[in-house]
Amino acid sequence: MVAKKINKNYKHMEMSETIDLKSYFADMTEINNKRIDDRFLSVEKLISKGSDEQKAAVKSALDAQEKAVNAALTAAKEAVNKAEIAADKRFEDFNGNIENLRKEVAGLRESRSSGSGKDEGSKESRISLTNIILTLIALGSLIVAFLKP
Repeated sequence: MVAKKINKNYKHMEMSETIDLKSYFADMTEINNKRIDDRFLSVEKLISKGSDEQKAAVKSALDAQEKAVNAALTAAKEAVNKAEIAADKRFEDFNGNIENLRKEVAGLRESRSSGSGKDEGSKESRISLTNIILTLIALGSLIVAFLKP
């Protein structure tokens, strides 16, 4: 408003009229200052608006990332728990099979030491040998199963 008023005042003046240069420059400075202030305000509004949008976008991205990390951690914890349970079960099975093998070997030793004749002894040795081979095969399969991931 001030700019229009001052411009109107000076545009309609006749060339013959004398003007006070000091007041003219003061008026022009006031007009220019007003224009500059208006431009700064509009630029600040644009920057503020863009900054708010960027902040919202960054916050949204960080929230999504936090949710993804939490989900990954939860899944990792569940996987570790399942792996521990599976490992415990394998150890229990392995220990049980070892105990069974010990009993079978002890039984074989007893039957071998108490053999009562050549024919019975050879028959017992074949059975013992078969049992030992089967025991070793079972032990080998347990070891392979235990070592598998």
